Amino acid sequence: MQTRYTKHQSSPCLCDAFEQMTRSDAPYKSLPAINILNYTESNDLQDIRKSLNEAREELMLATTDCQVKRDQFMTELKEREELQKTVRGL
Repeated sequence: MQTRYTKHQSSPCLCDAFEQMTRSDAPYKSLPAINILNYTESNDLQDIRKSLNEAREELMLATTDCQVKRDQFMTELKEREELQKTVRGL
């Protein structure tokens, strides 16, 4: 496996180390050291992360809105059923 390096050229990419950890049965000590302090995300990666977080927030808001509408619908449905039972009983 060819090792990629960060722009500081001091440590292997996190993705390479993670890939090696997931594919290897070797003990942790035998894996290459990663200098996390020198790791920096590219602007593109930061933009992608920001977009994903915004999409996650929108999805959570939409999910909450759907749950509220579903609860309102179920309440109205129960009220209609009770009204129908009352009308049938007359």
